[in-house]
Amino acid sequence: MRVQAAAILAAAVTAFACSSDSRSTSTPSPAAPTPRPVYTGTLSGTVRDNTGTPIASVSVYVGVDPRLGGTGGAQTDVQGQYAITGLRAGSQQVSVSKPGYIRVSDTVVIGVQLVRDFALGSGVILGGRTTELGLLPLSGATISVISGPNAGTETTSYAAGVGGGWTLPPILPGDVTLRASRAGYDSIDRAVHALVDNYGIDFALRSSYGSCLTSVDPVLVNQLPFAGQTITVNVGANANRTWSASTNDSWIDVSTATRTGPGALSLRVLPYPLGATATRGGTVRIGCSATEGQTVYVNQLPECPTTIRWATDSPQVFPPEGGIGHILVDNGVAGCQSVEMSESDWIFLTGVSSWIAGEKWIGVRANTTGAFRTGSIIIGETRWTITQRP
Repeated sequence: MRVQAAAILAAAVTAFACSSDSRSTSTPSPAAPTPRPVYTGTLSGTVRDNTGTPIASVSVYVGVDPRLGGTGGAQTDVQGQYAITGLRAGSQQVSVSKPGYIRVSDTVVIGVQLVRDFALGSGVILGGRTTELGLLPLSGATISVISGPNAGTETTSYAAGVGGGWTLPPILPGDVTLRASRAGYDSIDRAVHALVDNYGIDFALRSSYGSCLTSVDPVLVNQLPFAGQTITVNVGANANRTWSASTNDSWIDVSTATRTGPGALSLRVLPYPLGATATRGGTVRIGCSATEGQTVYVNQLPECPTTIRWATDSPQVFPPEGGIGHILVDNGVAGCQSVEMSESDWIFLTGVSSWIAGEKWIGVRANTTGAFRTGSIIIGETRWTITQRP
């Protein structure tokens, strides 16, 4: 019996030891999460108009990126008062705005307590773009307020950035009439109900035809092949007016013959020399005089000997639900700025230009036709076919 008891005791000791060893080698408990910072800064105050009257429903926001923490906002009450808590201490940007008033932005130093009042002046900002018939940016156009508050305020559309863009200085809210004008173009007037900021007021100006022309088609000849091409421009003109065409671009051949009344003009675009990497643009002027006519714009592609192949991670036939495709592109000439476009409304291109990245991502929408369908994209002058199952 003593032997049996000793064996039982030894087994128990061994089991305890194994259990103890197992516990000692187990995965340690995860570290406690880092506590979130506590932000104690506050900002409060009153917003008034230029007469000292409090303004309700003004948005006051402190900070730039809410993901950083310690930012926040509030709206003023009927007494024009606001209070924002939980702000990060230190220098932060504050924005104060309400439709019909000119936005105010400033920098404040947030502490435990900070009181800051603001004054807003009535005003709206109007802006947009000017173009040649909606086709090309048109800089140098004058945008004027010709009736309503602040009549006489004006600005000029600029060439930098988004060409043809314009922004008026702040004007008082109300109904106004704007006029877009430029020498050699017909002016356009537009009535605007200007109670809030509006940056989407666009003007598509047309050259002044006077009593000479009635129509010109096309006005934009775009993406011509590098090999050159002959283009026909249909010119509508009054029967008793004589018009001619001219160009300062040596690569566009224009007949010097004049014509009276309507007719067709033939333009021969010469081949683009090999080695060029960017689209070139030229113009042809059609008209009866210096102040009566229309400019035709011509853009020609460089020769980018493009080759395309599927990337290994891309489907080559797309499923009915659509998906994302991936192609690899070699333009042949380094830096050659090939033009990219989809010829099918169910295929779209995304990502940076292939002449920069050497690749292109393609999106294919769901197929609801119940049948196989094929579409295509064009990169440079290479057409790439895409197939999708039903």
